Amino acid sequence: MRKIPFLLIGLLIIFSCGNQKKEDINIEKTKLGNDRDDHDCIASAGFIFSNLKQDCIRIFEVGKQLLPVDTPSAEPTLSAYIVFNTDKSKLELFLPGESAAILLNQSEKGIYSKANFNFDANNGKLTIAGKVLYAANK
Repeated sequence: MRKIPFLLIGLLIIFSCGNQKKEDINIEKTKLGNDRDDHDCIASAGFIFSNLKQDCIRIFEVGKQLLPVDTPSAEPTLSAYIVFNTDKSKLELFLPGESAAILLNQSEKGIYSKANFNFDANNGKLTIAGKVLYAANK
């Protein structure tokens, strides 16, 4: 006999919790990988569009990493990356904080340039506006 009131209270609690209408619940679902850009590259998976390759690439897999030359140890290190075309006549430069990559043409053997940007493949140094800012990790 004592079990019946507890059973009724338990059933009342269970049914009162499920009394909310489904249309009242507004849960926004976010799908992973649902952040494709204009070129259909998935940024959350590390892909970015390369104008040089005309494809979505992961610059940390395909590109060559360039580390900042003068970065205080307390600051985070943001690398630049370069990607060469097949015959190495051009390279695409990906700089941290820049939304678009920069295409550099080879002007002489191992030297790539455009405006204020110069990359020397012989020593692995990237010069911007006359100052060496990045260098390849040896």
